[in-house]
Amino acid sequence: MQKVIYYKNKADFKRYMKEGYKIKVEKGDNNKEKVIYIEGDISISTIEKIKKDIENNIDDTNEYKIIVDNVEIIDILFIQLLIATKKYLEKSNKSLTYKLNLNNEMIEVLNNSGLEEFLL
Repeated sequence: MQKVIYYKNKADFKRYMKEGYKIKVEKGDNNKEKVIYIEGDISISTIEKIKKDIENNIDDTNEYKIIVDNVEIIDILFIQLLIATKKYLEKSNKSLTYKLNLNNEMIEVLNNSGLEEFLL
């Protein structure tokens, strides 16, 4: 079943259509964390832009959460980016948690990659 994606404005929709993914950043419930929502195409064709978007949102906040949902395409490069970002933040005494809402096929790819142990 396909999920419906709603956009706040026309600019968000145009960016998604051009870049193939969407990132939204908000303060978390406890106001001490930054939550980064990512959806759409998170593959080799978009990974550099996603990496820059994540880097541009790293600041003096100590806790980060990445939530991935409504994924159309995902590949191992994104998983490697999550692992590298987590290690980078830990060196600065910051933390990263993530939630990946993936379909069964994508979970199978992750399980076959051998990288699932780094995401648990």
